[in-house]
Amino acid sequence: MKRRGKYPAIVLIVTTMIFGIVGSMLCLSCKPSPTTPPSSPTKLFPAYTIDIKYPAEEGFVTVERGGAFTLPVTVRSLVDEPIKIRLALTTNDGVPEFVECELQKEYTTLNPGKTIDTQITIKVAEDAPPGSFYLGITGELQEPVKERGGEAMFFMLTVTDG
Repeated sequence: MKRRGKYPAIVLIVTTMIFGIVGSMLCLSCKPSPTTPPSSPTKLFPAYTIDIKYPAEEGFVTVERGGAFTLPVTVRSLVDEPIKIRLALTTNDGVPEFVECELQKEYTTLNPGKTIDTQITIKVAEDAPPGSFYLGITGELQEPVKERGGEAMFFMLTVTDG
C-alpha cells in the first residue's frame, strides 16, 4: 500500500471539521421545521375593548397637585351575548391614596358588538407628591364570560407642583 502524504488522515479530519463548522455557521439563519405544532396561547381573548381619548399625547396625562382631569372612554363588546360592565381604576401596586376617581358605580349592559361612551374623572390631592405614576382603566364584569378575559389600558399620570 502506497502512502500519498505524510499526514493524510489528519488532513482529512481537519478538512471535515472546517466544512462542518462553516456548514453550521451557514445554517444559523436556517429555521428548522417544527416537529410539533406550536402550543396555543394561554392568554384569553378580551370580552371587550377600551379606548381612551387623551387630552394631549397618547398614553400620558399631566395634572397639577389639587387638579383634576376627565378622560372620555369608549367600551366595545367583542362577544355574542350581553355583558354587564363598569369601569374601574387600577394599578399594579394599588391606587395611590392621593388619587380619587369618579366613575359610574352601577353596571351597564353592553349588547353584542355595541359600544358605550362614558368618562372617568380623576382628582389628585393637594398634598400629592410630584412624580409619574402608572394608572390603568379596566372593565369589571358582573359575571365572567366563558373563555374570555378583560382588558386594561394603562397611562402615565405626571403630577406637577404647578
